[in-house]
Formats: sequence, structure tokens, C-alpha cells
Amino acid sequence: MESIDKFFKIREMGSSYKNEILGGLTTFSSIIYVLVVNPTILSAAGLPFGSVMVATILVTALSTCLMGLLANYPFAIAPGLGVSAFFTKIKS
Repeated sequence: MESIDKFFKIREMGSSYKNEILGGLTTFSSIIYVLVVNPTILSAAGLPFGSVMVATILVTALSTCLMGLLANYPFAIAPGLGVSAFFTKIKS
């Protein structure tokens, strides 16, 4: 645990492990909708739901891990829903 604290400077930044875990769970809870909504939008454009869901999960996980490990910023990164909606026909 000491090496994690040293790498991310948790105590130096005035935080604790409890705060970091709660913040991670809160971020995950607020971004989880993208993992369902993005494939739903793109499946309306003709793409297979399952494949888009797997791609969305992989891209979100990889980019969020890279943001945390390389930039040391607590940002979650996910595909934008606006770009996904661009590829979908709006049916009236």
C-alpha cells in the first residue's frame, strides 16, 4: 500500500484510501450508463449491440487506466454519445 501511496501521492494531496475508493465507485456509477447507451445508439445505426458494447468497455477501461497511470489524473474517459448519435438516423 505504501508504494501505491507513493506513486499516486494520495496522502500528500490530502486524501485517503477510503476517499479514493469512494470517488472511484462514484465515478464508475455515474459513467456506467455509457456502457449501455452507446451500444443502444449505435445498434440503431446497424452495428451489432454486443460488439459495440465490448468495444465501448475496452476503450473506456484502457483510456481511464492510461489517464490514471500516465497522467496521474483521476478522470474517467469514455466514448462521447454525441459522436455516436451522429451516425444514427433520427426516426420520427
